[in-house]
Amino acid sequence: MPTKDMMHELKARPSQFQAIWDGVRPFDLRRDDRDFQINDTLRLREWDPLISDVGYTGRVMLVMITYVLKHAEAPGIEKGFVVLGVKALSRQAKMLAPTEQLQLHGIS
Repeated sequence: MPTKDMMHELKARPSQFQAIWDGVRPFDLRRDDRDFQINDTLRLREWDPLISDVGYTGRVMLVMITYVLKHAEAPGIEKGFVVLGVKALSRQAKMLAPTEQLQLHGIS
């Protein structure tokens, strides 16, 4: 019986988020704790622990899972992790307030 495609909301560190945003990293390495499936959607929220109390930068991206590679299929992948092939669906960038921009660049 086919499963309904799921939406997973996840944090993504700036360098990894940017590489997926730019299209140069068509994969994501994640803990295998959500039963990821092909055609599921990831809502990636850029998260930087060095800015603001919350850490979210305001940039959000939706990507669709196109491939799932687990440890059993590729022993080089650490048990408990999964490599996801991803394809960008949409990108959103929230305009940051001036104080948030300063914080982003390490200026208080």
